Amino acid sequence: MNRALCRAVSLFLLICPVLCFSHDLLRNYAILNRGPYEIKGIKLLPPNSLAAFRGVYRIGQEEVEVIFTPYSVLIPADWLPLSCKEMHVYQIPVHEYFSVCYRSEQNMHLFFIFENAEYWCLFIEKFVRRFFVLLGFTRYNSDIPFPAVLEFPG
Repeated sequence: MNRALCRAVSLFLLICPVLCFSHDLLRNYAILNRGPYEIKGIKLLPPNSLAAFRGVYRIGQEEVEVIFTPYSVLIPADWLPLSCKEMHVYQIPVHEYFSVCYRSEQNMHLFFIFENAEYWCLFIEKFVRRFFVLLGFTRYNSDIPFPAVLEFPG
């Protein structure tokens, strides 16, 4: 019995640093967990049937939802303008989580829903830059290039 306990403790002490390191390491990456897949209607807007694409990223234990629509969206007056680096975004005040809308120069829209707002600006900056570079390589409207991995400085 004592030998089995020693083995279990030894195994735990061997594995614990690896698991702890992996968790810290994953906080430096946003990994596409689900999507992108097509949806009808954007839940951050009044009732609508806009065609859009949704994906969910994982940063450590937290999730970030991203919704993209190539269609024009009217920005309501109660959305609060925010600055994120040199990008202009709008905070959507009616959602339970910290939610932001980015409108591109081509009048395409990206919506971001954060469980935790700690990484919001860094995530949006990395995502938008990579997304629009990849979008330039797509052939079909259904090829929506949500980046598989985004890396953050550690």
